[in-house]
Amino acid sequence: MGKRTYKTTEDKFLRLLGERIQHYRVSRKGTQEKFAESIGSNSSYISKVENGQADGLTVQKLIDIANALGVTPAELLEVDTSASSSHSDKRTKRLLSRTLAMSDRERALALDLIEAILERVGKPHTS
Repeated sequence: MGKRTYKTTEDKFLRLLGERIQHYRVSRKGTQEKFAESIGSNSSYISKVENGQADGLTVQKLIDIANALGVTPAELLEVDTSASSSHSDKRTKRLLSRTLAMSDRERALALDLIEAILERVGKPHTS
């Protein structure tokens, strides 16, 4: 199997989020079936979420998932903590937390704005 390529920043985000959800679920020795039942869903949906393919993942469903795993939504979205906790890392975590609180429309506008800024300063689109 080849290296996965990401179509968009959102695609990459959903994949990383899915991996983190799967990590927490497996570390608690939970099956997809039991986990799905605990959040009022089905194992097919959990499989999609864990594989980064749940395009319709809502903030409420993310909260339900976090509660079922016994973690906070922020923990599911946490930036890699193996690096030092620099000022930049703290700002990134704060931005992720604020992004989570946005509506889908606001989030889409914010991503468009960030991409426009990156293009303007000459940073290539890497997703």
